[in-house]
Formats: sequence, C-alpha cells, structure tokens
Amino acid sequence: MTRTATTTDDRLRRALAFNRALYERACGRREEHRWGVALFDARRPSFWTLNGLHAEAPLDPAVRAEDVIDELGRLYPDRRHRTMILCDDAAGGRLVRELSERGWQADHIVYMALEGGRDRPPVPGVAREASEEELRAVERAVLAEDRGHDATVIEEVLEARAAVRAAAPVTRRFVGALGGRDGATATLFSDGGVALVEDVATVTPLRGHGLARAAVSAAIDAALAGGHELIVIGADDDDWPKQLYGRLGFADLGRVWSFVRPRSAP
Repeated sequence: MTRTATTTDDRLRRALAFNRALYERACGRREEHRWGVALFDARRPSFWTLNGLHAEAPLDPAVRAEDVIDELGRLYPDRRHRTMILCDDAAGGRLVRELSERGWQADHIVYMALEGGRDRPPVPGVAREASEEELRAVERAVLAEDRGHDATVIEEVLEARAAVRAAAPVTRRFVGALGGRDGATATLFSDGGVALVEDVATVTPLRGHGLARAAVSAAIDAALAGGHELIVIGADDDDWPKQLYGRLGFADLGRVWSFVRPRSAP
C-alpha cells in the first residue's frame, strides 16, 4: 500500500471531505452555511445524512446547544428530525450533555485508517463481491430487525443508500454468507486515491460467524489491489466493531460527532 507524508489531521480532513462529497452528490440541494454545508433531499426526507447540517469548521466557543437547536429548526422546519454532523470534536464534547438532556441522540464516531496487517485471514469463501440487488436484500433484512422502522421508511432508506452508491466515482459491494444465506454487508467507495468502507452490518441470526470480518476484508483487499493511498472506515466509538477494525489493521485518525433529534423527541 502506498503511503504519503501527510499528517493524521490531513488524512482525517481528506476522509471527511470525501465522505461529505458522496452525500452532496446524492442529495437534492446543498446550501453553504457559516458552519459548513446544509444538505436537503425532499425525495428522501427520512434519511438523516442527506437532510442535515455538515459542520466542518471549528465551532465558535460561544455556540451553545440552544443555538444549534434554533439553527437546525430554521434550516429544516418541515423535517420531523434534526441532524448535525460536527467535525469539531472538542465542540461536540462541550455540547453533548446539553443536547442529550433535550432528547437528542449523540454518537461519537471514530474514523480509522488502514495502517497494518490483519490479525488473521478471514475464512475463505465466506465473502464475495455482490450486485446492487444482493446487497440491498441484506440491508433490507437488517433494517427490518428494528421494529421502529415501518416499511415505507425502510424503502426510503434503501433508496437513499442506493443513491449514495450511485453518486460515488467507484462503488463496490460485498456480502458475507453462511450456509448459502447472505447475511452481512460492506460497501467500498473510491475516488482512486481515497477508499472508504461503509455500511457494515450483519443480520442478528448470523452474527458471530465472521461474516462481517470477511466482507470488510474483501473490501480492504479490493482497495489495496487498487493502490489507494488512504483506506478509511468509521465506527461508533462506544461499540464493538471498532475493536474488530483494529484487528483488521485500522488505527484511529480522529473523531466527529453526530447529533440527531429523532422524530419522537420533543
């Protein structure tokens, strides 16, 4: 794998810019904002990331939770949810308590870059490159496990994810299977220099059999074969997949915050 002499901050900024560019190309409209860029997609209003404020610049220390709530209310008056992706990790840490107290969901996302080899190879024959239809079938099964999603929302989310995949310069899809049943997904987005592994998930009955490890490993192998200089994956900082990705050779680049006021919040 080719490496450049960039710093960790440079690589994180590059990864975040690539990720945001995917959403910008897939959404219906973008609007410049003093904190970054606001995205709007009236076709898929339930998909948070295409209908949220991506705040990339350092946030002024004077900005408080009420300012965030008011600004997102102004930008998205017709959305039942509110979403902000905040790249200023320190500002997110300052705002998380107040926003959480007001019913907002806060996720601390760690971005990780491939820097070493994996601890062990995946079981051979478990993962393969898949079609859009095969990937979508597994995604539908994963989403259906959440009883909070009705069929209409599930289809809207599936369409939004498909739109993001279609907007990428290069998209490759991978699934992991057990006993002939597809049960895990990983998607590889690429612009030739940066490769981003996204949408890793496994249906509950097939967890614990190495399907996600195999699917992510297949995506890594494809990125390495393509000569990408930066291969990145994101994970919830408080969830177990972060440890799996570490065993596959990924190391921390940095963290961002995702703040969402769900439709059920006051």
